[in-house]
Amino acid sequence: MMAMFLSVALLLALPATSLGTTEGLSAEESSQFYNSQEKGGTVTITETSDSYVFSSNGLPDHDMQQVNPNTATAQSHRYTFKKEVDFACTPGSLPKGTIALTKTGVAIYNPLTSANLNAVEGSDAEVFDRCNGHSDASGVYHYHQAPGSDNCGDTYTAVEDQFVGVALDGFPIYGPHASDKVDGPLTSDDLDICHGRMVDGKYRYHLTYDFPYVLGCFWGANARDNSQQVSYACDLQVGTDLQQYGYLCSNVNQQGVGAQVCSSYPGTVSVTTDGGNTQAPTQAPTEAPTQAPTEAPTQATTEAPKTRRPRPRHIKTNSAREAYLRRWIKELLEQTK
Repeated sequence: MMAMFLSVALLLALPATSLGTTEGLSAEESSQFYNSQEKGGTVTITETSDSYVFSSNGLPDHDMQQVNPNTATAQSHRYTFKKEVDFACTPGSLPKGTIALTKTGVAIYNPLTSANLNAVEGSDAEVFDRCNGHSDASGVYHYHQAPGSDNCGDTYTAVEDQFVGVALDGFPIYGPHASDKVDGPLTSDDLDICHGRMVDGKYRYHLTYDFPYVLGCFWGANARDNSQQVSYACDLQVGTDLQQYGYLCSNVNQQGVGAQVCSSYPGTVSVTTDGGNTQAPTQAPTEAPTQAPTEAPTQATTEAPKTRRPRPRHIKTNSAREAYLRRWIKELLEQTK
């Protein structure tokens, strides 16, 4: 009993601010926003005390080809990204239009056509130029997938651990080639529901070569600051048009709902690296259940054990385990009153 109360005291002493919040863009990542301006593109990022302010004209640093009736024109992209990002308890939906920006200042759209079909592959795929981009009716040049890596500017060159851009919720986006993945590029199977994972205690999204290519949803709680189309009343059963794709989050029925901040990373994929060498598998291992030691009975019959909540063997990260244990111990104490 004394050990249990000591554990309670230690857990309650943990700083509350350590749970549920993680770094968004780092200073190193923010320094990589750059456009050579050789093709007319511009991008700037300005630091404030708690945010990064992004501004660009949306034009890439590579040649564009007109592959549909629309012509790319200069835009006025301006977004603010918090340096510290809270996790949402339920994922945020991907809006139509911009869901992320590349480090060269170009918009990234969700992977769907206007009819909610796969825009990149299959019989309904749209037409893209040699760098995997095209323009919409408003003249916004954008990608629905990884930009081309062959003479297509500096955004993506298919090297390991490459920073590519930032999502509207403020979490960074990296390429599919990771130093801890030795058997080829990352796929959606290596990532969580929103197409990201925790790496060394920081959350990031990843490009992949399979659907949904960039993002599946938002885990950051403040994406609505940059797009009012985002909803955190997100139904993962997205309807008959999209069920074939699995987990793309839709807000067709409920729009404009804000996020409930979660106490920890809600996903399941976490890795730890050391100089590029993996120290943990892409999917964190499941802990084996343990049982409390049984005292030798003093009588011929033993007392039936009290009802207890199962130990948290499905929790994959330290912060998530701490939050779970807080709730578990609180409920256990209430049962003993």
